[in-house]
Amino acid sequence: MTKKRYNTIIWDWNGTLLDDVWLAIEVMNNMLKKRKLKRLELDHYRDIFDFPVKDYYQLLGFDLSKESFEILGNEFITLYDQRHFECKLRSNSLECIIKFKNANLGQYVLSARNQIQLEEEMKYFNIMQHFKTFSGLSHNYANGKVELGRQLLENENIQTDKTVLIGDTTHDFEVANELRIDCILIEGGHHSQQRLTNCGVKVINDLDQLEIIDI
Repeated sequence: MTKKRYNTIIWDWNGTLLDDVWLAIEVMNNMLKKRKLKRLELDHYRDIFDFPVKDYYQLLGFDLSKESFEILGNEFITLYDQRHFECKLRSNSLECIIKFKNANLGQYVLSARNQIQLEEEMKYFNIMQHFKTFSGLSHNYANGKVELGRQLLENENIQTDKTVLIGDTTHDFEVANELRIDCILIEGGHHSQQRLTNCGVKVINDLDQLEIIDI
C-alpha cells in the first residue's frame, strides 16, 4: 500500500484490539464436546472461522436442522460473556490508540460484537475516551458489519479517501472494500496469515509496526 496520511482510523475489536481468540476456541470446544463433535484446534479455527458465522457452525458439524443457529449463537455468547473479562487487550494496542489520538486522528470501533457487550468491554479497559464513537450489532449472530460501516461513514461524515480500517480477518478486508476505504490487517487474530496475505493488502504481525507515516 502506498504510504499516505490518514485522518481517520476504524478499528475492528475482537482479535484486533482485544485478544480473545483463545476464549472463542475454548467456548466452542465446550459446545462441541457437549454434542460429541470433534475438538477444534487453533490452526484449524483460523482456517475456517468466517462471516457469516452460521457457515462456520456448519463446518464444525453442528446440525442446524436439530438446533437453530439462533439457539447456538446465543449459547456461545452466553458462555463467552461469562468469561469475557478474562481477555486482555492485544500487545501494543493501547499505546497505538493513544499515539494516534495524540496525532489528532479520529478513531472509531466497528465490531460484529453486540453493542451492549462492546460498550461493557471498552468501559472495562477504560479506553472509551480515545474513540469518537463505537458501533456494534444489535444482536448476537455476527452476520457481518458492512451495513454498520456504511451507517458509521454517513453518521460521522467520514472522508473515505482519508480513512483506513485495521482488522484481523478477511471480512475486515471485504468491509473496507465495500466502504471504499484502505485496509491494514494484523496477524495473530481470528484468521490465518495465509488468508490475510491473500487479500493483497498490508499485513503486520504486531500493532507496534503501525507507524505514524503509514497512518
